[in-house]
Amino acid sequence: MINTISEIQLYSGFMTSIGSNFYPVSEILRILNFPNIKDCVVVNINQRENIEKEITPISHRILFMLCISGQLHIEIDKKSYMIDSYSICIVLPDMEFSLLQKSQDLLIVFLNVTLSKDIINALMSEVEGVEVFGCGPCFSIRKNEVTDLLDFGLFFNKAFTKNDHPYHIEMVKKILCAMIYAIQDLYVKNQEIGAAFTEKEKIFMNFRRLLIQYYPIREPLFYSKKLSYTAAYLSKVIKEFSGKSVSQWIDELILEHAKILLTETNTTITSISRKLNFHESEHFRFFFKKRTGLCPRQFRKSNHSNADSIDVM
Repeated sequence: MINTISEIQLYSGFMTSIGSNFYPVSEILRILNFPNIKDCVVVNINQRENIEKEITPISHRILFMLCISGQLHIEIDKKSYMIDSYSICIVLPDMEFSLLQKSQDLLIVFLNVTLSKDIINALMSEVEGVEVFGCGPCFSIRKNEVTDLLDFGLFFNKAFTKNDHPYHIEMVKKILCAMIYAIQDLYVKNQEIGAAFTEKEKIFMNFRRLLIQYYPIREPLFYSKKLSYTAAYLSKVIKEFSGKSVSQWIDELILEHAKILLTETNTTITSISRKLNFHESEHFRFFFKKRTGLCPRQFRKSNHSNADSIDVM
């Protein structure tokens, strides 16, 4: 189900071998008590629109997935992961995510939270240790811990729907922070004793955290100074670890944000270029066309349903 306020959107539902569909959190908890739960969900997905593409994370989304049964093969930041029964996966903003293969008995509960840039920056700054999910986004939990996570989802949903509360957004943010901390606690408890991150993994996770927090700052030197490394060393480590340079990470994030602004808003191209930290609109046009083959105006006309009525300059 999609719930919406101006700065936060909440998507929740089921994913199966045949597709995905939205369900309110309260209905998810009710259905999970059915003896023939999988059949019930599959029938409903067949009767509704498959919204699987809607849950692919983008720059301002946090995706939580809890596997009830079956297996799901996914790729996050070019690394392959297998989610199976009683496994959880958290996909942070700007992680590259794709579905690869599903088992026939797959049943996953998902909660997808879309946030404004300001809120996601504040959240990433407030939650300590969130970068651990950069290298360990999927892990197993105990069966008795599943109910606790589902209860958290219900609690989050209840807070979300109280949109007449004077501190609605702050309340939702705090509960989302608490939910992430609860998942962190499960992560630590369920990791193998002695498991540790390498120095390069730590550098990569800290770089990703800063990138989420400070983009659209595009200068690699800015991030290397924040991490107290030379720009050359940081670029070398990031390239070795991820296969992409610091500049590539920054450019891909800027490009994705640009596409969202062009297709999902009526913001002028001049305003978009300023928002993305380009001093001249022409520089943004050159940046965009070099990477997509289309100028921003052409891309918008091809992908925005109201393109003809938009002031694109």
